[in-house]
Amino acid sequence: MKLFKNFNQNILFIGLLVLGLLFAFSLAFYRERVMNFDASFFAFLMIDTNNFSIALGRWGAVLAQVLPLMALKSGLSINTFLRLFSVAPIINYTLLFLAIDQWLKNYKASLLFLFTITLCFRHVFYYTTAELYFGLALGVLFLAIIFPSEGSRKIEKNWVYFSVISVLIYVVSYFHQLTVFALLFAVLYAMIWNGDYKNRRMIITLSLTLVWFFIRIFLLKSTTYESEKIPSIHTFLEQLPHLKDLPSTRYYKDFFKQEFLFVFALYSLSLGYFLYRKKWLFVLFNLSYVICFLALILITYYKGESPLMYENYYVLFGFFWGLPIVQMLFEITSQGIKYAVTISLLVVSINGMYQSHYVFTKKIDYLQRLVDHAQQNDHKKFIINSLNFNWRVSWVSWSLPFETALLSADNANAQSASFYLSKEYNKFDSILNRENIFLGPDWAPTWFGSQNLNKRYYHFPSSGYVKLNTSQADTTFHPELFNKENVELIPVKNYVVSDADAFVVVPIKIVNHTEHLLRSIPDAVNQTFLSYHLYDATGKLVDSDGLRSALELDVQQSAITGLTIDLPAKGLYKVVVDFVTENKRWWEVNAEFTLEVK
Repeated sequence: MKLFKNFNQNILFIGLLVLGLLFAFSLAFYRERVMNFDASFFAFLMIDTNNFSIALGRWGAVLAQVLPLMALKSGLSINTFLRLFSVAPIINYTLLFLAIDQWLKNYKASLLFLFTITLCFRHVFYYTTAELYFGLALGVLFLAIIFPSEGSRKIEKNWVYFSVISVLIYVVSYFHQLTVFALLFAVLYAMIWNGDYKNRRMIITLSLTLVWFFIRIFLLKSTTYESEKIPSIHTFLEQLPHLKDLPSTRYYKDFFKQEFLFVFALYSLSLGYFLYRKKWLFVLFNLSYVICFLALILITYYKGESPLMYENYYVLFGFFWGLPIVQMLFEITSQGIKYAVTISLLVVSINGMYQSHYVFTKKIDYLQRLVDHAQQNDHKKFIINSLNFNWRVSWVSWSLPFETALLSADNANAQSASFYLSKEYNKFDSILNRENIFLGPDWAPTWFGSQNLNKRYYHFPSSGYVKLNTSQADTTFHPELFNKENVELIPVKNYVVSDADAFVVVPIKIVNHTEHLLRSIPDAVNQTFLSYHLYDATGKLVDSDGLRSALELDVQQSAITGLTIDLPAKGLYKVVVDFVTENKRWWEVNAEFTLEVK
């Protein structure tokens, strides 16, 4: 077919399709992308100040905040603001892709751009704080300028070239420190591929990159956060012998096997192809650079971190692995192979990005349960005990006040609500009832006052905080009071289907007919949890002692809490939900639902 004969020109069509899918994901999962970690804080700050929210001197973030800020200043709804906050990075990607493909006519770089923003994005697609990601995308533009492909637009005049490159290096450095590795990789790649080590442009470009990033990182003022992220030479050498045992390494191994095997197989195939072409130094450079960068990021998080922080740095492998794959594809004459490799890589990666939404959707469901409780209660501000927090779906806790505030504001015709997690549960007892208190980030909990928040979007009472959880040490859960006659468990869903995650969270309604509070903090000698028994399709008991789930909140009369189930093998199961008091009894309240594991 004539339509598929010109692969280079069809990269535009493929790219717009890919970016259209990412735009659709961003719109559909805007809550998952914005009410999540740093993004929720920056969105909250934008609403609070009616201005840009720039952290750590990374003013490149402005590009992704222009559209949402325009929405705020135009008085549009918070829903419109949140959706624009989510889709704005994709719009920026699209404009940059069109500049590379249509203006520079650099089709190699166009395809690399698509690989860079997809191959190693999984959970981090839902991490909308995108300075590193857009800085990395600008790295592809940088490569397109310094390493023009055959037939692409080339900057002929040296003064224009060095002016553009200098500005680009400067701008990219203010997106994220790690972007230096993308720029250095691009310059060294071009020099080694061409075998031209005396090229004046390349030497000066390499020097400009090294000198400016040294000044930017080590001489100019940097934040404590950024300084702490850079491991010292002493730390690097100290941890290098223990590299295989680090928690960051263990996570990478598991994640690699689950998500990156196909991409890495094609990367390895491309290196094999260039070995066959006797590009020895080129292959050695690629492997050495990737291995050294991997060691650096694993040691950076040698103490352990949240999964999202680990994966945040993996995105650079999309650039490192993608470039030799693109180079191979443009040397192969078979149009069929070009399309097959390109489409398979993009389909696998985009499907992985889609599948990654499930854990964040579970998190939004959890936050919604909290907000629903607040909106059915006289109180709107709550403190959560860390033992009751659902860490399985919420990997960090500091952003919880902003996530819940934004979610409650996004609920139509609902009062605002906010939750704060405190690992020292009694830490704020002296200020709980302070008028207009609003507990914010861990490092500055009294930063905000609810009376000063934007009244267009937030409607908080002036009253203080209430503790959502109380200690089980203050009760015995005596069988005469808490039993199947006085307590009901009602599954909100009678049929539950698994998703791509290794677990499901099922909402369970608890009805307490006693006159006693069903306390939730599992800190007693004999803790009480929600748990389950599992039966297969034949009625055989396959798990008599299911995973324990702490109650998300105290239950006075009724409440909905989440039951977490680690998935068994594929099949159909009957789940029997019950309370268990450790080393004492199952309550035999027993409620049933069906679980289908795909």
